[in-house]
Amino acid sequence: MEVDSDADSDSGAPSNSQLKPMPATKSVIELREKLHARLNSMRKGRGSDGSGGRDALLQKRRDLRENRRQKTRARVREERDTDAAKAKAKEREAKQKAGGATFNAKVRSTKTPSYSRCN
Repeated sequence: MEVDSDADSDSGAPSNSQLKPMPATKSVIELREKLHARLNSMRKGRGSDGSGGRDALLQKRRDLRENRRQKTRARVREERDTDAAKAKAKEREAKQKAGGATFNAKVRSTKTPSYSRCN
């Protein structure tokens, strides 16, 4: 079996002239600083100024939720009041109709009924 030196270079394996040493390892402190710098640059890129943090965000959400609850309460109260007003108006109309019918019945009942058809 013959081995060609050209076949080794075609296999995709790097030759000795292409090998580069790995960069020296950095300390944990340097890596942490690099990480925080990158996080800060990402925050600036998305428009967050980084002030306030998590607590401010949570407080803002609580405030928004409370505003929504207040609006809902006001809307429900308004609907309940309008429904109650409509119910009272219907009740008044019913009383007026019933009262008017009673009065009209009394006026009409003053006439003597004829019993001629009962035979």
